[in-house]
Amino acid sequence: MHATSPPTPTPASPPTDRVVGIIELLAADPAPRTVAEITARLDLNRSTATAVLGALEAAGWVQRDPADRTYGLGPGLLGVAESVHARLGVPEAVDRELRGLAERVGCGVAYSLVGAGQLTFLALVSGPDALPSGIAVGTRL
Repeated sequence: MHATSPPTPTPASPPTDRVVGIIELLAADPAPRTVAEITARLDLNRSTATAVLGALEAAGWVQRDPADRTYGLGPGLLGVAESVHARLGVPEAVDRELRGLAERVGCGVAYSLVGAGQLTFLALVSGPDALPSGIAVGTRL
């Protein structure tokens, strides 16, 4: 017998995946991006990317700089983020415990939400040494 790889899952909603891809791309790097950069990185059609960006801009989730025609995350996401923070935020007592633990063990500690398919960091407290590169609140593994 030989081992076979599991089938690659088919996206449930390619249009939704495009929206999520653009938001995640803009969130991954604070530098604004042009439509050309977005389409190249995500392998999107220019008209599709422009339509998605237009809808995201109307919602305030992205902002377009008219001077250089770049896009970055917009202030409309703050309300979404605040809602998530209110639901999943770290209570003050947990934050105190994390700080105490980091001090006692002499290294950084993390508070995470463990799901069926991923782990999401909700809070991080540095110890004497830095946390691993690339780990930040919201990082999913």
